[in-house]
Amino acid sequence: MSESDTSTSDEYETSSGDEEQASPGLWSYVTAEGEQVEVNDVDRILLEKAREESSTVIGRLLQRMFESSEHHLASVDVACFINAWLDTSILSGLTNYANRSLCGSDAVAIDDIFKFVEVELWLSFYGITPDAFYSVKNAKYYPPAATVMPLSKYRSVLTALGNSNLQNGMDTSHWDAPFTSNRDISNSMEQIRRLCSDIAFVNEVTIASLDDDMLRLRSQLVNDIGLAHVRNPKKGYGPVHHGIVSVVTGFYLGGHVATREVISHME
Repeated sequence: MSESDTSTSDEYETSSGDEEQASPGLWSYVTAEGEQVEVNDVDRILLEKAREESSTVIGRLLQRMFESSEHHLASVDVACFINAWLDTSILSGLTNYANRSLCGSDAVAIDDIFKFVEVELWLSFYGITPDAFYSVKNAKYYPPAATVMPLSKYRSVLTALGNSNLQNGMDTSHWDAPFTSNRDISNSMEQIRRLCSDIAFVNEVTIASLDDDMLRLRSQLVNDIGLAHVRNPKKGYGPVHHGIVSVVTGFYLGGHVATREVISHME
C-alpha cells in the first residue's frame, strides 16, 4: 500500500508536532484557517425589515378591524384594537371558565369578558389598583372609569377567573390530582399563539427573539394548576413564561409556561 493511500487530506490532518504531543486515544485539534463572518450596515438591514414587517402587520390589523386596509387611523379607538386581538374563540374560552364558578344572575357573557379585559388594560396603562381606578375622588384623573363595567362586576369576574382546578366543574365525583396541568391554560396559550402569529409573524422577514419572564403567582395556585417552579438568581423563584417576540416590532408571537410534566420529562 502506497503512502498516498494511507494519508488523509491536509484539511483534516494535524501537524507532526501535534501528533507527537497528543496522548493515545484522545482527540486533537486539526489545523484549519480561521473563518470570519461580517455583516455590513446592521441598522440598514433592521430598518428595512421593520418597514416591511410593520406595513404587513398594520394591513392585517386594519383588515381584521374594518375589513379594509385603507381605513384612516386617526379614528381608531381602544375598543377597536381590543376587538382585533381578542378573538371570539379566546373570549368564549374565558367566558366558559368564569361561568363554572358563577351561577344564575351572576353568569357572564362574552361581552362581559370583553369589558373586563378593557378594565385590565386601563389598570395596566395607568399603573394603579382597581380601588384607585374606580374611586370617585379620582374621577377627574381616570375618566374611563365612568364608562367601563362597574367595580362589583369587575371583582366578580376577577374572582371567577382566579379559581383554579375547575377542570371537572362542580362534580364531586371527580377529583384532579395535585400538580395536574390545567387544560384550560394550555388551550388558551395555543389559541393566543395562533392569533398572534397570524397577525404579527411575517414569513422570511420576522426576526424572532426568545425572552423569559417570571410570573408572580401564589405557590398554592402554581401547584393547583400544575405549573413548574424555576429558580432564577436574579428574578426569584416561580413559574416562568417563555415568550417569543419580534425583534423589530416587539409584537408577541407566542409562548408557553412550563408545566411540571415538561420539567419532569426533561430531567
